[in-house]
Amino acid sequence: MERSNSMSLKVLVIVLMMLGLLVGYLLGNWFIQLVTGERPGSQHFLDEGNKVVEEEIILEDEEAEESASYNYFTGNFTNQDGQIHSKEVFVIQVGAFNSRKNAEELSNELSQKGFPTIIADENIPYKVQIGAFTERSQAEEIEREVEALGYEAFITH
Repeated sequence: MERSNSMSLKVLVIVLMMLGLLVGYLLGNWFIQLVTGERPGSQHFLDEGNKVVEEEIILEDEEAEESASYNYFTGNFTNQDGQIHSKEVFVIQVGAFNSRKNAEELSNELSQKGFPTIIADENIPYKVQIGAFTERSQAEEIEREVEALGYEAFITH
């Protein structure tokens, strides 16, 4: 009798564990759908029609870039409609200071020598930078000129 009780207890524990796993799985899926806002049975992949639309958008962006003008100070392209498009640019950093006054002094010094500078002051340190170039070779040329004047400089994005 004791052996059959222990066997039925083991079977009951196994069945309850399996039932617990099933309930946990269902509750977990329900919670994920609730948080992400997905509907049951929604598709998680692109169909062929969406891929064609994506390719058309990419082609339109490339055509717009070809007919755009570039602003070296902001690092943005402006197309014929006046819309701004960002592109990777190279910037020459000449100094970084905790004091805005020191950054302004270096900026004025470089401006007097013919280099258009900006002070990037999103956060301390205040970064003194020259231009924004679409080609790394352009930035390297200006970097050599700045270093020839005795300043330490490096190219950043």
